[in-house]
Amino acid sequence: MRAGKAGVEDSWVGDAMTKDHKTDKSAQSRAGTTLEFEKVSVLLVDPDRAARDSIRNVLHNNGFRSIETGGNYEQLRRALEVRPGPDLLICEADLEGGDLCALIHDLRHQNTKADPFLPVIAITWSPTPELVQRVVNSGADDLLVKPLSTDALLQRIYTLAVARRPFVVTSDYVGPDRHRTQGRPNKAKLLQAPNRLSARTMGGADQGAFQDAVDKALAAVTGQKIGRHVEHIEALLQYAIPVLKARRDAG
Repeated sequence: MRAGKAGVEDSWVGDAMTKDHKTDKSAQSRAGTTLEFEKVSVLLVDPDRAARDSIRNVLHNNGFRSIETGGNYEQLRRALEVRPGPDLLICEADLEGGDLCALIHDLRHQNTKADPFLPVIAITWSPTPELVQRVVNSGADDLLVKPLSTDALLQRIYTLAVARRPFVVTSDYVGPDRHRTQGRPNKAKLLQAPNRLSARTMGGADQGAFQDAVDKALAAVTGQKIGRHVEHIEALLQYAIPVLKARRDAG
């Protein structure tokens, strides 16, 4: 794994993504957690066939057996429409025919048929500051720089399975808590997102129970969105009412 390029947030790119990620292996050792990857369904999309085959081989060599691959945006979109869908998405950020970041944003905001809480790892050869910011704001879980090392990729997958960052909901963002990633406290209420990847790796993924968890989480997301909109309206009123009153009195 290469380090992030100059000017790119180290908290999102390269081996030093977050302090939590750096301790994944020691955390796994302390917890004694053994993950089972055989039943995990992975959707891997990358237009670079050599890179795609390399990542697929890494996954297969480490126990993954259900790996669907694709090379363009349309294949990604169609694969996400199939129920129950993948447990993990690994996708090149620059795809011909569509915008991955826009798709992730739609997914998180329930504008697609896919699981809105799907763990997503974006990958790229060119982590420009603009791309990093777009990926962060889309609601993706991770951004890794190619060429990927086996340890870096498996470390991220392990983290998503056992220590995924909680979600935060604003009026225009749903996804992993960006403030924790960037080392700043977050005052927003955090949501533990349903995680089928976690359930699969630990031997239990009852579809009915998982859907119940998704439904409850979606209700919480909707409630938090409404709350944020109410806060914005109240803030506007606090500003507007004195202004309107002053104008009335002056008139």
